[in-house]
Amino acid sequence: MINLLQGEEILKAFEVKKSPHGKGLFYVTNFRVVLETRTYGTVIDLQYQVLRNYKSIGKDCFRIEWADGNNRWYYQFKIHGSAKQVYEIYAIANSKFARSELIHIRSFDNTI
Repeated sequence: MINLLQGEEILKAFEVKKSPHGKGLFYVTNFRVVLETRTYGTVIDLQYQVLRNYKSIGKDCFRIEWADGNNRWYYQFKIHGSAKQVYEIYAIANSKFARSELIHIRSFDNTI
């Protein structure tokens, strides 16, 4: 189970049936996405501002992409159930995060 940050909540956890690091759980929170595997522990821990793309591929495959400096990375895994469910919950979480960041920026601008 992941350690949650202050104010963070798990929106949904998905069982991963296949990944380059084995089986585990993929968590979508209101701040980030985390993939924990049974063998290696946490292998992905990415906050929304570094994620560049996410998509469902076929029925049960999901892919996330992120940037690290000039490099772009991706990680693809299969889940039990529908990858479309992961995509939908992730899209909701990401849009809420983006709105909260926008509100924070606007409130910061108002204080100047």
